[in-house]
Amino acid sequence: MIQSIQINNFQSHKYSVMKLHKGVNVIIGPSDSGKTTILRALRWLVWNRPSGDAFRSDWGGETLVTVQLQNYKVDPVPALITRKKDKNLNSYFLDNSMEFKALGTNVPEEISKILCINEINFQQQLDRPFLLDSSPGEVALHFNKIAHLDVIDLGIQNVQRWLRSIEQDITSKESQLKDLQEESKKYLGLDKLDGWLVGLEVMESKKQVLKKGKEDLNKLIIEDFKITRDMKEYDKLLEMEIPVNKVLKLIEEKDTLVETKDHLIGFIGQIDAAGDELEEVKKEQIKLQKKFEAKFPDICPLCGSRKKINRMEK
Repeated sequence: MIQSIQINNFQSHKYSVMKLHKGVNVIIGPSDSGKTTILRALRWLVWNRPSGDAFRSDWGGETLVTVQLQNYKVDPVPALITRKKDKNLNSYFLDNSMEFKALGTNVPEEISKILCINEINFQQQLDRPFLLDSSPGEVALHFNKIAHLDVIDLGIQNVQRWLRSIEQDITSKESQLKDLQEESKKYLGLDKLDGWLVGLEVMESKKQVLKKGKEDLNKLIIEDFKITRDMKEYDKLLEMEIPVNKVLKLIEEKDTLVETKDHLIGFIGQIDAAGDELEEVKKEQIKLQKKFEAKFPDICPLCGSRKKINRMEK
């Protein structure tokens, strides 16, 4: 239900606001006072027609038509739909927040669903009386649309068209099947080839196994050749084993002799050191003997015998 209408700069309406009530609302006024313009403004909002700028007021500014809708069964909160146009703007607005561009004479689907207004909701002054002078066919067509029978008719037509297309496909496929059956007669002996193909697959499998074995054998031959070549190099080294062992034994004996020599040299050094120490001891003994002879009396105070002088000479 439309609760209010606001029109700005649309033909004779510079700024008009109308609040509507539930039920029937009557707009009265003298001729050329803008009553029909209200319907034109609503049509421009609902169907985005007419196009162009001829309906915009001469004084310029932004052209605007706003309706406030409310469907108490669906949404208790009113919806505000605005159609605006100026030099740089041509759009619909929902609740002054979401913008939808008005392209050509198309109305955004989101706006159309909320408005939910059809041609039946508008009747102009010079229009024919609704359905009274229409033909029975036109009346039936109109009520069919209301009951959505037109959708059923369209669905039946589509189903019939699909059935005809399917029947044509069946006829075409049957013809192709006959052609294929005639063509298949040329290949009646192909069933015998199944056994041959199985045998060929087995032979191919064996061939692959033999091929793999051949590749492995070639690798072994190459490896054997490398080992034989390396062994020839090692044979030369084996020939040198005996003289090398002799040399190693001589080196070992030499090391033993060198070690013995070092021991002997050390022993000789020890003997020379002991001789030097012995000479020093002898020298010290001579010094002590001389001191003894010098201090000992000629007659021993213990035994009373005369002392004997034993001179030690170096």
